[in-house]
Amino acid sequence: MIAKKIDSLGVDIIEAALPSLRGERASIKKIANEGLNAEICSYCRIKKEDIDAALGCDVDSIHLVVPVSDLHIQEKLKKTAIRFGRWR
Repeated sequence: MIAKKIDSLGVDIIEAALPSLRGERASIKKIANEGLNAEICSYCRIKKEDIDAALGCDVDSIHLVVPVSDLHIQEKLKKTAIRFGRWR
């Protein structure tokens, strides 16, 4: 397994995958439960369903990805552009 090889190199943190992809969840959970020395994290969009999916994968931590372009905010988060620090 690649995660074991990476862990054997002394890497501190392994970012396993994006849990919002259904096929990735089983893989993330398997890596998280391998008993590796590295911290196993998952990266997520700032969406509740992504965060819940990551928590269900037994990861040690979550890296939140925050889109900054209007296009990403509109298409990925289904929100309008940021105005005065608030989403509409």
